This record gives sequence, structure tokens and C-alpha cells, in this order.
Amino acid sequence: SARNITVKVQFMYGEDPSNAMPVIFGKSSCSEFSKEAYTAVVYHNRSPDFHEEIKVKLPATLTDHHHLLFTFYHVSCQQKQNTPLETPVGYTWIPMLQNG
Repeated sequence: SARNITVKVQFMYGEDPSNAMPVIFGKSSCSEFSKEAYTAVVYHNRSPDFHEEIKVKLPATLTDHHHLLFTFYHVSCQQKQNTPLETPVGYTWIPMLQNG
């Protein structure tokens, strides 16, 4: 039962994980674009609400291959030996263009 949840947001071109595009604006202290953004971890909440704003510089030409990918992770509070700190618990996506 995942209770410490964070969300990774990526702007993708296609389904290959290497196709994340560096179009996500960094935080105010970072001037470079990034391939991903993370929400804050919601601690011990099985039904969290997320309120972060993530700004994306959309390409001038969009295709049916462009989409936002959301990956939900459980984050361990106490890392155990040989276990990852983050464990994926779900995915979803939003297409940027349909029937374009």
C-alpha cells in the first residue's frame, strides 16, 4: 500500500523512455530546460492532491506522438539494503494532439 507518493512529469515524443524532450522549465534558480519534473512527496496519504505548476515549452509542431507522461512513485522513508528508494506504482498520459 503506497502512501508516500510523488509524480514525475515528462513531455514525450513516442513511447521509448529515451524520447523525453528537454522542454520543461526549471525552477526559478535553474535557467536550463529539463526532461522531467517531480512533485513534492505527499507523506502518508493514500489519496493525495497535487497542486504544483509545471511549465512546458511546447514544440511549434505537434503530432499524435507527443504526450505528457505521468509516472507515480512510492518513495520509501527508510531505504532498505538492495531496494530502490522509489518504486513505480502507476502511469498515465495525456495526448497533446488527437486526430491531427
